[in-house]
Amino acid sequence: MKAKNIFLALGTVAMATSAYAYTETVETMTVELNSGKTVVYNVNEINKVSFGSHDETIGFLITGADGNELYRAENIATLFRYAPEADGANVRLLFGTAENATEVVGLKDGQYFVDVEMTNAGLYKENINLAGDVTSAKVRLYEVTDGEISAPKEVVTEGTLSTSITPKGVVTMELDATFDDGFAVRASYKGSPADVDDLEALFPTPGPKNEVWYYNLDGKLTNKTAIPSFKKTHSSYTGRSKYAVQFDSDHLSMKCEIEMKPELIGKEINFAAAEDNAGSPDFTFRYEGIQVAGPNGEYRLRGLTGTMQVIENGDGTITVKANVTNLYYNPMTSGNGGTPERAVINFTGECSGL
Repeated sequence: MKAKNIFLALGTVAMATSAYAYTETVETMTVELNSGKTVVYNVNEINKVSFGSHDETIGFLITGADGNELYRAENIATLFRYAPEADGANVRLLFGTAENATEVVGLKDGQYFVDVEMTNAGLYKENINLAGDVTSAKVRLYEVTDGEISAPKEVVTEGTLSTSITPKGVVTMELDATFDDGFAVRASYKGSPADVDDLEALFPTPGPKNEVWYYNLDGKLTNKTAIPSFKKTHSSYTGRSKYAVQFDSDHLSMKCEIEMKPELIGKEINFAAAEDNAGSPDFTFRYEGIQVAGPNGEYRLRGLTGTMQVIENGDGTITVKANVTNLYYNPMTSGNGGTPERAVINFTGECSGL
């Protein structure tokens, strides 16, 4: 009995001894990465730790509000340039994270794209301060989700922009901009940009496209009618050229016409700013019951509100823009009249009779 107790006691001591025999202090080194992940190293397994630096080419970098990189590339693959021919029109440089974008619409295939807009005062200038109330240059950062473009980040709190161009057309750009929400963009470019005719694929102009829109008495859009083409005629009696919509077979009874003196072709006509005229009106507009004219001495209703323009493009097409309200001065009653009805036209296409 005593021997058995002795063996049990010895066993207990042995178990207690083994429990302490495998406990030791191990020195470790813990590294926390920018992503938040931690990596633990056993110091006994480390032979040497060294720190150094090397140069990396960064052509395009986007960082988020927390400072983490959202996108990094060695260069900007394609820089698109939109430079309208109109005097004083702003020039815009666009680039983004989409890979292999050969057309400007391809920028929507990436998650982000940048729009740099410059007036003449800011075009090809160095070290423009983008912070504050700057009018010579604007930088906008757009995010694309499922093909939809978000409202831009456009309030820059810190940053500069430098652009230049050589006699051979090589463009350089250096951009560093931090937005008010902490997002930041850095970009560097040197090369020949891809010129684009318009930015409709990214920023469609609101309103009709080769259509006439009608707004009723309550200001509600109640009718959209396609415009297949126009027809031009000229009246030696009135001295005006007429551009009449050629509606399809389902709308043959509809009337939509613009008349103007030849010297007004290509110019924007503003009903409110038209000069007085005691003779035949220099221009008229008609869409169904909306029938107004410029100043005249023929007792025709003188339009008070609206603009219109007809441009002959020289290739058998015309561009028509009109936004005319059915408000007028009535010479028969010597008073104003009309309704809030409105017709809006936006058209570029074929026109016979040019």
